[in-house]
Amino acid sequence: MKNRINLLLPKEEKIVDKIIHFSLSYLRYILVITLIVVNGVFFYRLRIDQQIIDLKEELEMKNEIVEVARPIVNEASRISIKIIESGKILVTQNSVYEALIYVSTVFPEKCSLESLKLSEGTVTFSGTCDTAAILRSFYAKLQKQKKFASTELKYIRRVPEGFAFQFNLKQFTL
Repeated sequence: MKNRINLLLPKEEKIVDKIIHFSLSYLRYILVITLIVVNGVFFYRLRIDQQIIDLKEELEMKNEIVEVARPIVNEASRISIKIIESGKILVTQNSVYEALIYVSTVFPEKCSLESLKLSEGTVTFSGTCDTAAILRSFYAKLQKQKKFASTELKYIRRVPEGFAFQFNLKQFTL
């Protein structure tokens, strides 16, 4: 076993030596902490960059989905417009049909119908009747029931069969 004995007095260190010793001792700790912070920032930045890339890819996918779905949406809007137009046509046809049904139910039995013209909101018909009294009561009935906004007796003429007439009825209301 060896013993070491140092008979020399310890050397007194200068302030500069103490500072150098302190800085060398603690500089490695400062370097390690700095490396840990730098690595943490690096990995954080890497994670943020990956999130940005993922979001860009997701945005591109959604844009592609929108581009693929655009013709379908356009076709659906065209079909919707056609359905609305079809509904308007059906309402118009129903109105004309109801006007025809109404006129046929109130038309006098002793009169004959010669022509009938149906157009959008207007019914024009002509015919002959035996007496003027039947025409007068028919005209009064049309005006009293107010199924049309305008009830007009265009003409009434005496003919060998009786009386020829023409009615013009506008804007049938249900």
